[in-house]
Amino acid sequence: MIKWFFLVLCFIHSLLVVGQLTEYSSLEEKEGYLTFKKGEKEPFSGTAVKWHSPGKPQFIIEYVEGLENGKAVFYNKAGEIESTGFYLDGMEHGLWQWYYPGKKMKATGYFKSGTANGFWVYYRENGTKEREGNVKNGIEDGHWMYWNDKGLLINERDYKDGQKDGLEIWYYSSGKIMIQRTFVNGIENGVFTGWFENGQKQIEGNAKNGLVVRYQEWDINGKALKIQTPDE
Repeated sequence: MIKWFFLVLCFIHSLLVVGQLTEYSSLEEKEGYLTFKKGEKEPFSGTAVKWHSPGKPQFIIEYVEGLENGKAVFYNKAGEIESTGFYLDGMEHGLWQWYYPGKKMKATGYFKSGTANGFWVYYRENGTKEREGNVKNGIEDGHWMYWNDKGLLINERDYKDGQKDGLEIWYYSSGKIMIQRTFVNGIENGVFTGWFENGQKQIEGNAKNGLVVRYQEWDINGKALKIQTPDE
């Protein structure tokens, strides 16, 4: 890690020496949103660096005509990369990635004009995937999958405009289905079915507007139990 940090620092220093990096402290914002080099009339174009402390960068960002345009790299106080991504006309655009200390991936996802849009993946610090799915206009939209800290799939569901919409399935750690049910606009509606881990059906019923209207249960040996109608 020390060697990696030293190489990054040497690279940044070399860019400063040849004039390819501009100290962020020499810049200022004017006209409400454009960035200028102090004392200049034209919006700033170039690459700027800001420091946590001497020798430890906070970020390096590319600018074109006063707006963030191009690659951006953010660092934690230890000098490790915290996140990387791209800007377009001052807004996050395209692929962004975040890291835990030690350069382990934390999350990766896409933006469009400053709003999360596209496929996103989140990871735990132990390296296992936590969840992944599609985002539209900053909220879940489409199919999402979830894993436990051992890397086993435990849940998958569909979203529409940030609400559950469609089939949701929960799994045992063995990979067998535990229960599946259906949602419409965030409310459970339709048939739901649950199974024991041995594959024997445990419960089946119907829900309407979030309420269970009828269900049948079985014991682990397949013997049918009483039909229940709790919300009638």
